[in-house]
Amino acid sequence: MNLGLRANHPGASADPRLPRDQALALRALARSIQDPAAHRRIDRTPVVCVCSGKGGVGKSVVATNLSIVLARRGLEPVLIDADAGTPNADILLGLTPGRRINPGLDSSMDLRAAVAPTHDGLRFLAGPTDPDAYVGRTVDRLVDAACGLSPRPGVIVLDAGAGIGPAVRAPARVSDLALVVLTPDPTSIADAYALIKAIHLNRTTGEAPPRPLIGTVVNQAINDAEARRCHERLAQCAGRFLGLNIQSMGWLPSCGSVRAGVRDRRPAVVGEADSAFSASVRSLSGLICEHIRKPDNQDGWWRRAARFLRGGYSRNQERPFTPDNT
Repeated sequence: MNLGLRANHPGASADPRLPRDQALALRALARSIQDPAAHRRIDRTPVVCVCSGKGGVGKSVVATNLSIVLARRGLEPVLIDADAGTPNADILLGLTPGRRINPGLDSSMDLRAAVAPTHDGLRFLAGPTDPDAYVGRTVDRLVDAACGLSPRPGVIVLDAGAGIGPAVRAPARVSDLALVVLTPDPTSIADAYALIKAIHLNRTTGEAPPRPLIGTVVNQAINDAEARRCHERLAQCAGRFLGLNIQSMGWLPSCGSVRAGVRDRRPAVVGEADSAFSASVRSLSGLICEHIRKPDNQDGWWRRAARFLRGGYSRNQERPFTPDNT
């Protein structure tokens, strides 16, 4: 995908077919790349928000399994159950949390006592049962506190709630990447579009580019063709009515190992590491790592994200992940 933005010319014109606000955002992104100091978040721990417009699509399953694989890659992630009121990632991980975070009540925001170690060194923070826990700027404070944990996390994963309410929009707003999980069901596609619209309208527009980047993960798909049709329907609506170019982050197959893992409180990537679902999660984690790793040349999240938007990755790096792309 080439949006017509030249890497070495921050004032270059974007594709004239793009909406004006998107073209401005891309030019601002190019300027921030030339001057890293222009973007205050360029060196901050990347934040990935896993969210969905509809409940029951496997959002928390994706968040927990993805976080475990990121831990295996050595990123030392922190998974935060940001589903205020109905947190259940601890159940999927087979944990009984001794303490739950409550950003609305804990003014000190000292998370050390609440951190629960789990599979493969993943650090987990159990979410609040108070549905109004994430009000005002509490999510910002929570993420900042998580960034200060030792060892410093290489990525923070937020398992947000379902729907389009403030409790979902707040975690998405502080994220660098919003992974919208959906299934091929028409109701799920419609609700995913509603969520993408809500995220878009709630974006932090004063930064370059507006946060977060938005991508989709089609879960419980029968095959690649079904997943592609699902994403294309959603992307067409987002492009036509919102002027957004929604990236497909791939798809995850419907798999018996996932259902068994939920019942047994054992993530599929742990209990069935050789399953098609586990292979797909590994591919998804690899794509995310392409954005968030910072090698010696300080080629961080936003620089990689900019190359992704410009189509600067190779064909092999841009391939959609499937159970066969391991």
